[in-house]
Amino acid sequence: ERKRLQSALVSAKADLKARQLEVQYANPEAPFTGVVNKRHVDVGAYVTMGAALMDVVDTQLLRVKAHIPQQQVARLDLGQKADVTLLDGRKLQGELSFISAAADSSTRTYAIEVTVKNPERARLAGASATIKIHLPTVNAHRISPALLHLDGEGQLGVYAVDKQGSVVFHQAKNIQVDNEAATVQGLPDSLRVISLGAGFVKLGQKVSAVEAK
Repeated sequence: ERKRLQSALVSAKADLKARQLEVQYANPEAPFTGVVNKRHVDVGAYVTMGAALMDVVDTQLLRVKAHIPQQQVARLDLGQKADVTLLDGRKLQGELSFISAAADSSTRTYAIEVTVKNPERARLAGASATIKIHLPTVNAHRISPALLHLDGEGQLGVYAVDKQGSVVFHQAKNIQVDNEAATVQGLPDSLRVISLGAGFVKLGQKVSAVEAK
């Protein structure tokens, strides 16, 4: 008799919990603070358990998504500041919060995300924008792509003449080329680049350099 009563008690507690949940379901609460973005039912409509009532969104913190070419992703780090410009000209400040670990197989670009605060809950979610990421200052040279050559080991750089009049080779790093010129890093602050005849000299060779006019 005792076991039967204990079993009935357990069953009654489970039934009570189920009824309490049913009462709770009659007063649904969102799992987070936000605003209603879409209603799936009208007031007074009959709904069943598990039916969608409305979509709630929290727009106080937004993620701006973009894709970066593989040539530029090495310059990015989490936490870098970014400016987000909307199509209407408004500007927001944020920081880089995500950089994908692998490039997209079709576009060869890396996905990034910039987190932007939106305390006023302005209607920005889903809008288009332009991202400008603040990169650290680096020393670089802007030169003609025609000055870039391959050395004997296949490294890309420039041939120059040192103070002793000998031919030297300086490897160029982080090369970015646009329609006008090439921007390169890794070169000395000052050097005399061989602009003509670089293909006819050898490393260590003494030359009589003539300054270009």
